[in-house]
Amino acid sequence: MLKWYHYTIFKLIDKYNKSLSLTDIRKILGVKGKSEQGKLETAIRQLHVTFDIAICGGVDIKLKNGEYARQIFGYDKIENWIPTEWMDLNPRMEHEAVLQIIYRQVKIVSKTGEARKHLINR
Repeated sequence: MLKWYHYTIFKLIDKYNKSLSLTDIRKILGVKGKSEQGKLETAIRQLHVTFDIAICGGVDIKLKNGEYARQIFGYDKIENWIPTEWMDLNPRMEHEAVLQIIYRQVKIVSKTGEARKHLINR
């Protein structure tokens, strides 16, 4: 089931071509109940840890009363979020070499057991 969520979340962000909040994703997919919400949130964390999506700041959401509020996190595809000048300023590297540098840094700064387990089992 999680693999379906991974693919679906990634495709939703691609389809809407904008950052989506967790609330947006839940509404679009019709996710209800704690079990399904947990699966969705796990898939989002895994997509983030594997650098498929990025946390990209606040996203406006429409409340039930019609007003708008700023939600803490928005999620977007990595390629939509990395500034193009980063690619121009830095030399090209092999994908695996880049991942090893990133994983090393994540291990240093990570405070969650979820991220550590994923990185250790890699």
